[in-house]
Amino acid sequence: SYCSYTQDPEAVWQQLRELFQNKIKPTTVHRMVACIARYYLDKVTHAEAAVGMEPYKAQKDYLVVTTNYDRLVEEALKLAAVPYCVLAVAKSDSLVDVTPSEGLQAYLGMTDKDYTYFLDEFHKPPETCVSAPHRPIVVVYKIHGCLYPPREDRDSVILTDEDYIDYMRKNGPKNSQIPNAAKVLMERRAFLFMGYSFSDWNVRSWYISLAEDPVMRTNKPPKDYAVMNELDPYQDGFFGKRNNIIILETKLDRFAKSVMDEAPPEAKACGAWQ
Repeated sequence: SYCSYTQDPEAVWQQLRELFQNKIKPTTVHRMVACIARYYLDKVTHAEAAVGMEPYKAQKDYLVVTTNYDRLVEEALKLAAVPYCVLAVAKSDSLVDVTPSEGLQAYLGMTDKDYTYFLDEFHKPPETCVSAPHRPIVVVYKIHGCLYPPREDRDSVILTDEDYIDYMRKNGPKNSQIPNAAKVLMERRAFLFMGYSFSDWNVRSWYISLAEDPVMRTNKPPKDYAVMNELDPYQDGFFGKRNNIIILETKLDRFAKSVMDEAPPEAKACGAWQ
């Protein structure tokens, strides 16, 4: 916020790009997420084929939500040969910007017309965008926006305190800033938080708004999960009042490696884990 007040906006953006331009190597956690996503998509596709169902008849996308601006999730998904779409909401008009992975159209088996329609559905306002039936893919929803690819006059990055407050104001009790393509995948699902501090007020408020959403609560598993290195006094008090979150107090790398140690052989064979 201070930099945005005292410096030229373009100078701030240039500094931000320089900070992130060298972040190109996915971490153990990114690679684990990509491998589990690969295993999930294969399992869904094979299950549908076993009962004679075409893959696009049952849309069961895999959701990854991140507050990071970088491309490390996408890089890991590329290593795993996983088809994906990145969703970010522009601050100027609250429309959804979508960045598809290379070869997505071929994977979906869509004509040019159908593929254009598929992508256009994502560009609608968050509360109305619902993607057309398609083969399962990974949906990467970037809550705080994305730096890539650069889009002129399409800034989605939430950076300053004012940005966070404006997002919360627009989001409201109905979570209207969350694209429906992501929101429907959150319904009736438990959340797994990895590396987030609930002493961060914007993460905490985002979670509480979802936890209190009546649609999200319907038929939802009773417990969510959070993996964190250690609890600070505030978080200890926060979780002490909320018994719906199970805390796994361990290092993220150790957690990711333990998950992959117990994963099926097909998941371990994923290109992102080799």
